[in-house]
Amino acid sequence: MRRRRLIPLALCLVCVLLLTSCAPRELTEKDLRLGPLRLGMTDAELEKVMGQPATTEKRKTIGYNYQFNTGPDSILRVMTDDKGAFAITLLRVSEGLKGTPSLVSAKELRTPRGIALGVSETIARKKYGPSAHDYPGYYYKLLVGGAPADWRLLQFTVENGFVTGIHLTMSSIGWNDEEPD
Repeated sequence: MRRRRLIPLALCLVCVLLLTSCAPRELTEKDLRLGPLRLGMTDAELEKVMGQPATTEKRKTIGYNYQFNTGPDSILRVMTDDKGAFAITLLRVSEGLKGTPSLVSAKELRTPRGIALGVSETIARKKYGPSAHDYPGYYYKLLVGGAPADWRLLQFTVENGFVTGIHLTMSSIGWNDEEPD
């Protein structure tokens, strides 16, 4: 008799555990990566991972804008300042950059939860949960640190229901630049 009462309770517990393990987690620092790339990496670390950029532009104040040839239909852009990389953007484009391919291709650049260019928005939403803001064509997740100015952002650009851009950004003095020289 006692065993009969425990079986439904055990089944309920298993269901709760399964549902909570499948539910999207909140964004953490570990989520703020794109393959081997992470916010804050130095110019030297970036070059070691990606190889030579296809283009390099000096920023008005501190740092550089780099573009990498990640394939025939994608571009990787990284913006740096004296604190390291503060913006990493992978975009689907109609034509990639000319020149030497980077050491890492767009196919290898995924978020820690497996989102890459071409993945459906539905899958991204299942992996990351509801958007912090719903704007047409964009899907945001925001991680705020201790200070109000300490924030991190993971953003997906979505076209026709599929991810066409992945953007990692963080608060940085570098955002005060308008355009590169």
